[in-house]
Amino acid sequence: MGLIGLPLSPNDARALLSNNHLLPFERLDIPADKVRFTNPEWNAWLHREAGGVCTALAGRRVNPVYTLRKMVLEGPDSQVEETPPLEAIATMVVVLPSPFEGGDMVFDHGLQSKTIRLAPQGHLFTYLVVAYGAVTRKMCAITSGYRLTLHYDVHQPDASELVIPPFIDVDVAGRALRQAMVEWKGNAVEPAACFLKGKYPWDGFNLQLLTGPDALLVAHLVRLAAELHFQLYIAQLRVFHVGIGEYDGPYDKIIPKMIEELEIDYNWSSEEDQAFDVHSVPVSIDFAFHKADYLNGEIEDIEPEEKYHGVEGDGKLRVDQTYLRTLFLLWPNSEDTESPSVLYSHKSACHAVRSIGNPPSTRERILVESLLEACETEDEKKYATRGLCTVAQVQNDAKLLLRTLEKHKAAANLDLIGVEQCVSAFRKFGWDSLKDFFSDAVNQDASNARRDDLLVQLSQAARAADDSAVAAWCEEKRELIPRSLRRVSVAEVDWLLQLVTSHGTDLMRTVVYPQLEAQDLASDFWVHFARGLEKHGVAGALGNHFFSDCVAQAADNLLVFPTKEKRAHAGDSWAYDSAEPQKAGLIMEVVRLCVEAGLQDTACAAIFERMNRAAAGGTLSSKFHAWECYAALTRALHDYLPVPTAVVFRGFFKDAVTCMLSASAPKKVSFNKTLRACVFEKDNLDIVVVAIKRAGGVGFLKDCDHKAVLAGRDAESMKTLIRYLITELRPLPDDVAATVEYAAAINNVVRQAIDVFDTKTFQGPDPIAISSRSGEIVDMFKFCAEVGARAEWPHLLAHLASPPPGVQLAPHVSKVLVPLLPALKAYLASQNLDLESAPFKAFAATVLKAFANAVMGQRPRDLFVGAQIGCKGQWCCTECDTLTAFFSSDDQSAVFKKPGYNARQHLKGEVEKMKMWGVTFREPSKNFEVKKPDSMMPAGLKGVNAERGRLLLAVLGDEAAQKRILGLDYERVLAQVSGKEEAGTKRKAGNDGEVPRAKKGRSS
Repeated sequence: MGLIGLPLSPNDARALLSNNHLLPFERLDIPADKVRFTNPEWNAWLHREAGGVCTALAGRRVNPVYTLRKMVLEGPDSQVEETPPLEAIATMVVVLPSPFEGGDMVFDHGLQSKTIRLAPQGHLFTYLVVAYGAVTRKMCAITSGYRLTLHYDVHQPDASELVIPPFIDVDVAGRALRQAMVEWKGNAVEPAACFLKGKYPWDGFNLQLLTGPDALLVAHLVRLAAELHFQLYIAQLRVFHVGIGEYDGPYDKIIPKMIEELEIDYNWSSEEDQAFDVHSVPVSIDFAFHKADYLNGEIEDIEPEEKYHGVEGDGKLRVDQTYLRTLFLLWPNSEDTESPSVLYSHKSACHAVRSIGNPPSTRERILVESLLEACETEDEKKYATRGLCTVAQVQNDAKLLLRTLEKHKAAANLDLIGVEQCVSAFRKFGWDSLKDFFSDAVNQDASNARRDDLLVQLSQAARAADDSAVAAWCEEKRELIPRSLRRVSVAEVDWLLQLVTSHGTDLMRTVVYPQLEAQDLASDFWVHFARGLEKHGVAGALGNHFFSDCVAQAADNLLVFPTKEKRAHAGDSWAYDSAEPQKAGLIMEVVRLCVEAGLQDTACAAIFERMNRAAAGGTLSSKFHAWECYAALTRALHDYLPVPTAVVFRGFFKDAVTCMLSASAPKKVSFNKTLRACVFEKDNLDIVVVAIKRAGGVGFLKDCDHKAVLAGRDAESMKTLIRYLITELRPLPDDVAATVEYAAAINNVVRQAIDVFDTKTFQGPDPIAISSRSGEIVDMFKFCAEVGARAEWPHLLAHLASPPPGVQLAPHVSKVLVPLLPALKAYLASQNLDLESAPFKAFAATVLKAFANAVMGQRPRDLFVGAQIGCKGQWCCTECDTLTAFFSSDDQSAVFKKPGYNARQHLKGEVEKMKMWGVTFREPSKNFEVKKPDSMMPAGLKGVNAERGRLLLAVLGDEAAQKRILGLDYERVLAQVSGKEEAGTKRKAGNDGEVPRAKKGRSS
């Protein structure tokens, strides 16, 4: 016939099929003796690939023996179905590259079936498919194209240990398994627990993952369990073993054999399990896995899934092993034998209980029991109760209905079953079955409206059934509801008003209102109740006094903030009253009601006072900020209130300004959370300005306690605030009185910003280096000029002249004021001013005299006062004590005689921290020598400071300018700075010993 190329071309296929004269369709069977392979590598390749496929089938390495039986060429609609020879243990089909569609290969045996689809890639690949001989194989007809296949018979190798395991005759095994289960059912025995052979994952396990013999066995068990009324479950058991013992081998390279021979000093183990029904639905089984007598061995009979070994801190070896086994649990249903308890999760049971049969199967009875037991939340109980009540009615099972109602305590919460389903159950089972339940529900259910609805619908159903006795019982109970109200909810306001108004206003005044007052209801209830009186048209009939009483209840019960107020309690403990956050909308609604009832001067004032106390003294919730409530309420009140603002509301707006501007003492509400202050962004500042205007405008801002209002704010945040206030509050130019008041208000806020301007952070860790942040100080002068507060420059200068708390005079002058002076001179020049201008002349003189007295008199040890040297403040050691003494002395070097290794390493670490000072060390002859730089010696430090003093004098200008600024102190300061006179030797008492605490100027 000639050569055939691969992939098979349609022309070659048609040429071959033209030789077929025997079959009525397009198919050609070519015997093996008519087929030859011209590719010299074919035989070796096929043997290698067939070995791999056969090994995968058999589950062990095999060396297959096979013979070619025929080659088959198929066209559309051809059929290939055959039985292999009896002497063949398996068959192998090689599908050669050929373009075709359809032609699935279907394999069947017992309960298993598998379909292989090759068509999509058939023209690209060569496929080898091997199946045991006992498996029925069908090659479906291809729908288009042509398929070329080679059919081999696989034989058992002769005289070889690598044989292919024989395939189990499942029909014989299945009959034997059935017989064993029948005999077992007649005897009272323990549940069977048997390990499966395969390894399966813990996460995401389901029965579809079972393979090979496991899948076949479980498939048979599923069918037989359903037929013979057994319960079958698949479980997984994971056991963790930990052993610790003395290990004699090397720790850098653990020897496995020595681990196996390790003598364990002590060990412990733990386990976890999970189980599934035959539908792969998770279940909980009360089965003692760790005590089970497994049919086929112990869990440790296989190699562990995971193994770890490591060295403990005490030098002992720890060996961790994890075993994971999959098993089936099987036992017959029997009322005489105690079997394991099985429960489904609520979610699984709710999903499956919708289609329970009549009578229910064993699994369905377990689902019902699970729904009775597995409910934790109210939503789960509600879903389960309604589902089981439906099942009870479908199956006409009154006992199941009553069990469900009792188990879930539905009488105390009719919402679990629903009023409609209660009435439906009455129609189904009658009054006698449910009388006790209805009596309990009327007495116990927490909802007044639900009880009333039940009695109304039950009465209607009783009349429809001509049961006058039940109808009369319902009417009698309904009359009692207004006189025995449970706690009334907001949702019941409309129901209550409709019910009571039909009986007249006397019932409301004398019966209903006293009950409501005694229930201590929340403010939102009274708001809805008061509005409901108007909505139902009974407010007028009840009178203004009754309406005012309801509004007063709303105001008195209003929980203004979500705070936890501390109350004194017996002993050393505390009790807390907690409340959920109240939105500003509720507070606003109560305020509206108070205004409408004429209670603003009393009730509103009390609300605002409680808000102020709660914001200042309460322990606030971690999710709440008092200023946010003030901001929202400020916006709402501004839109609601007329102008001018009444006195009582003006007080609220003052509190709002204080709360939004203050950032004092952030309140810690939990271990790692604090309440954040109001951020000065546009939306928030808009509200601040509204509150200021409503609180009295710039007059309020001028006269308020700025230190308290702005407590906790830093200078930068105050700058942002001041700039915004200038934009929004600046008066018209022709309003002279307002302009004066506005300027005073702005200056007061600027003065507060100056008072909190902190130069302490300018010091830095280096005791010698000067500050590089003089620009920030100059920016403060620029800011004062920008906002029209140059009158506060003297106040700023006085603030800068004094060192901040905790800082000595000399470092403040040396590191902050000295570098400030040239920067300040440059800024003044840009403003057509100089250091001789007031008030800068006195400030410059103060800086020079303080430098001459304090800085020129410094000794090296003074630079390091309070510095953290060595272990100081942590613990004591000889080396660090010596190091501290050395830095407090005038010695330039210190030698530690042959310190030990640990002491040497410690000294190196401490000296490394002092590199910024120029400190060095060396190690001559095993000693350790520490050396100070010249700048840390008296003469060196004095020379450095003298040069700095000369440059500082030059900042003042020429000699004439220096004399004008320093006045009579010029000669003395010059002598001190040049080092010709010791600092302080010719000082008069009280003359420039320290920077004078100048009075901070105030401007109008």
